[in-house]
Amino acid sequence: MRIHELSSRQCAFALLDAPQGRGRDANQELLYQFEAVVPQSIDELQVAFSKPIEGKVVACACDRTLVESSRNRADLLIPDSIPAWHGDSYTNLQRTQLNLLTGSMRPVSAVQREQRTAKFVCFASLVIMLLLALGVSRRSQKIESQRETVNAQTASLYSQVLPKASGSHSQPDSVRFISMLNQARATRTGTGTQSQHDLVFELSTIFTQWPTTIPSQVRSLVIGDDSLRIEVSVENNELVTQLIQAISQLHGWEINTRTTTPRAEQVDLSVTLLRSSKSEGAS
Repeated sequence: MRIHELSSRQCAFALLDAPQGRGRDANQELLYQFEAVVPQSIDELQVAFSKPIEGKVVACACDRTLVESSRNRADLLIPDSIPAWHGDSYTNLQRTQLNLLTGSMRPVSAVQREQRTAKFVCFASLVIMLLLALGVSRRSQKIESQRETVNAQTASLYSQVLPKASGSHSQPDSVRFISMLNQARATRTGTGTQSQHDLVFELSTIFTQWPTTIPSQVRSLVIGDDSLRIEVSVENNELVTQLIQAISQLHGWEINTRTTTPRAEQVDLSVTLLRSSKSEGAS
């Protein structure tokens, strides 16, 4: 550390009462006391205070222009002595505490060091941000690549099991695949205890009672041991009401649930019926 000593003849000194406050309040108290005894405006002086000892504080002031000239060649600027009239207790003990290179008069080397530190922190922060951005970008690219791979594999599986879609208004492959699975499960598990003869008889009975006067398109009809699910499409809600009323008259069956789904040019109706004997036994 470069230490420069000023001649005490270039400085003004005072012995002040120790302040009652702390921090800025303490410094302000000392400035008020010092201003009352120095012959020059306090704004033109660079001031330093020692630490309190025996209830007293040594104050030292020097012209700011003189302090400014020492900023380039010193890290610590102190007086070479303290006047003897302050007493032996303050001669050397407090002198090294009276550093005038503080605040706006900090050493140029300290200011440059802080500037270099700030630049380094900014550069390091920028590098970290770039690395994070690069990591996020690579992670996003990897996820996107994995998503494309999964989509390609899914599309390949769909093409192997689904029939070719007809028309531009066909449902997405995922919906068609779920529908096919549902139909396959219903066909596989819903008629386990009925013979082919029984199924033919049941279907013929249903078709005999079917309301042919109502325009409709049957999309699926799945019959089980004790349930019947019918999916049908009609042109409007009025025909839906008529069809539900007609289906409710099917001999041996009672409606359990019904769902309507409006679409652009038609209304889809899904009805689940239970055998009358099963329904009565449950009640």
